[in-house]
Amino acid sequence: MKLSVNQLAQLIDGEIEGDGYLEIYNINRIEDAQNGEVAFIFDSKFEKFIYDTKATALIVSKDIVLSEPIETTLIRVENPYFSFLKILNIIDAEKRKNKKNGISDLAYISKEAKIGKQVSIGHYSIVNDNATIGDDTIIREQVYIGENVYIGKNCLIYPQVVILDDCRVGDNCIIHSGTVIGSDGFGFLPMNDNTYQKIPQIGNVVIENNVEIGANVTIDRSTVGSTLIKQGTKLDNLIHIAHNVELGENNAMAAQCGIAGSTKIGNHNMFGGQVGVAGHINIKNNNQIAAQSGIANSVGDDELLMGSPAIDAKLFKRNFIAFKELAEIRNKVYNLDNLITKNYKNDKTKNPKK
Repeated sequence: MKLSVNQLAQLIDGEIEGDGYLEIYNINRIEDAQNGEVAFIFDSKFEKFIYDTKATALIVSKDIVLSEPIETTLIRVENPYFSFLKILNIIDAEKRKNKKNGISDLAYISKEAKIGKQVSIGHYSIVNDNATIGDDTIIREQVYIGENVYIGKNCLIYPQVVILDDCRVGDNCIIHSGTVIGSDGFGFLPMNDNTYQKIPQIGNVVIENNVEIGANVTIDRSTVGSTLIKQGTKLDNLIHIAHNVELGENNAMAAQCGIAGSTKIGNHNMFGGQVGVAGHINIKNNNQIAAQSGIANSVGDDELLMGSPAIDAKLFKRNFIAFKELAEIRNKVYNLDNLITKNYKNDKTKNPKK
């Protein structure tokens, strides 16, 4: 990135206080920014850094009032955080453009595959029969794309991703390294001789538009039909989605969550890290589930849950306060029991007829 302060201000609809001809090469946190970098402040608790920063320019709110003069050029905007996000998108788009190197001679592309316009495919990647890659998609190195796979437009598939036969990925999706899409669901039938018979998994995985999937995620194909990840959903690293799960729109799920088979999850839910969800249940919309919670039963709308098994978060916190005092309460009960027993024995000694 190389922009003047004037150019940067135009991109984010900002008003300049200072030298608009200074050049910006990078973006950084205000406490770490150096000459040639732009930083931003969206929270008043970081205001103390304004007076010591070495940044060439600062993006700040139009309403901020400085307690002392500074030499750093200011760009005043309505919402510094959104302006920061806009700059990050510009940098990210530039990086993506630089990664487009065409199709490597070391990649294997089936003659029966359909490759769109401006597609990039890295070294040692494999695209099998009847696979389709949409326009402007980037496939990095050592990616495996199975037969009949469909990948939409403007996707970014990082190195060593595996997308197995018949799976579908929508437009504008990002899939990070080590993720496996379409591995067999964990389906086994217990037999009378105490062995297990594998149940063939002949369905697929469907990932809709604008989904981002972190590193080392596994999403199993359905037994029949589709395991479904709907549009706008964001999955962190190290998540497991089992077969026949339906995960609705615009959900956010932090690392190490596990969703058991055939569970249906609605829209706009937030899952903290290491949440476990039992199979064959329904979780509706707009729920927030705290980290390390265990969801054993179906959940309605607009709930805030915590604990394992998960209960209302306020109730959990009240119960946890009591839990921390449990040892003390036990000792009090034990001492009270001893006192009652002692008094009873003394009373029997004094009054044997009782």
